[in-house]
Amino acid sequence: MRLLKEYQRLFCKWLPPGTGFEIQKSLEDKWWRVTEVNSDYSLCSTYPSHLIVPRTISDEELEEMSTSRALSRLPVISWCDFVCGAVLARSSQPMGIKNLKNRYEDEKLVSALRTPGIHRTGPIRKLYIVDARPAVSTVGNGGGSESACSYPESEVVYLGIEDIYEMRVSFSSLRKYVDSHGSISSNGLPLAGSVTADLVNHGSAWVGGTINSMTKFSIRGEWLNHIQIILIGGSWIAEKIAHESASVLVHCSDGWDRTTQLVGLASLLLDPYYRTFTGFQALVEKDWLAFGHQFAERMGLPTIAKGCRPANPSVKSQASDNKTSPVLLQWLECIAQLLRMYPSAFEFSTVFLVDFIDAVLSCRFGNFLCNSDWEREQAEVASSCPCIWEYLADLRASGGIFHEHRNPFYKPSKWNGPIVPPAPTLAPTLWPEFYLRWACPLESQGSDRECKYVEAVKAIKDAESRLGDHKREHEPYC
Repeated sequence: MRLLKEYQRLFCKWLPPGTGFEIQKSLEDKWWRVTEVNSDYSLCSTYPSHLIVPRTISDEELEEMSTSRALSRLPVISWCDFVCGAVLARSSQPMGIKNLKNRYEDEKLVSALRTPGIHRTGPIRKLYIVDARPAVSTVGNGGGSESACSYPESEVVYLGIEDIYEMRVSFSSLRKYVDSHGSISSNGLPLAGSVTADLVNHGSAWVGGTINSMTKFSIRGEWLNHIQIILIGGSWIAEKIAHESASVLVHCSDGWDRTTQLVGLASLLLDPYYRTFTGFQALVEKDWLAFGHQFAERMGLPTIAKGCRPANPSVKSQASDNKTSPVLLQWLECIAQLLRMYPSAFEFSTVFLVDFIDAVLSCRFGNFLCNSDWEREQAEVASSCPCIWEYLADLRASGGIFHEHRNPFYKPSKWNGPIVPPAPTLAPTLWPEFYLRWACPLESQGSDRECKYVEAVKAIKDAESRLGDHKREHEPYC
């Protein structure tokens, strides 16, 4: 129902009481509709139970078209602008096309995603097909990619984002770098010999580091390069939708790692609702949870799903080899970079992002267990595990309007539309609040302007309260 409420917001309609069929019929317009074809997860076990699809495509056609994409993750709509008609769609890679039927079915569905004309009366506009992978990765990997000649009025773009294995190696190098130049490790535990080193170096953060190690890392900049490419990709997608009113289809290999990063980032830039607490929750629940990011695999946890699997057999339920990777962390770091560039565009602070990822990695909350909504339903995690959103809401409630999760500079009236960062601004820096909080605690706090601002606001509020009390005390008795 939470997903349907988000679809309701996108369609600018209220959900009527009644059956699922009535809800489905209400959530549609001239071009798009919500379908229940995956209500039992038989079409695709890693997709949501409800999907936004082109109205011209029937449920029967969707079942046939699902075989054209890896893991049956066919192209569906994640976000839509019902003013201009543009959509942000997602899928997995196309299967190796072996017969004309699969090819034509996929072409029909992808073509139906193209944006209607201006005011929906003009000619159909261009569709961008964004493949998150390097172009060379699409050759010989058991899948395939689109060709612009097969998809009319479309352009295929490769972003060059590396896979989960490259990201894991890069993240490991980053942790070693932070650990080698501080007295406390990146997970908060003391390093061996740190006490002696602190006495000798007076707490210097150069312990164990050499000029060569720092220079080499600085020249490579693997991690920050990865973050920059993701930022550029998400911003490019948002620009095409916001400025050209063009629709965009995003995919990588399976459509649940790089695809989710890009779709989630572009949605955050396009829609100011996602830059609020409630909107951030809706975005995570939709694009990360409902669309099947493999949290169990990426965090190295066994799945706890039970019962029989649905008809779609293409997804493994057990974590076999090491598929851990900091996919969610990268996305949050991109948001932290945007928050640095646009400090008044977000209701939440970077402290909120740090506490959020810490809560996810703690594995205390059922929201992020298993690999899909279907598995979470089978494991009944909602009834047996605490909810992360309630935990974070309770934290904010404990501090009121001055809680550190709240961004004191937030001005929703100023940023009530899309944000499209200029390309030269997308040069990320290391996220100090997350990576340096143990090794370099003072530096990790960055500027103390937030603290000073909050203290000033508190002082003003206190002064206004005292002034009000003073006036009431000296008012003439009537």
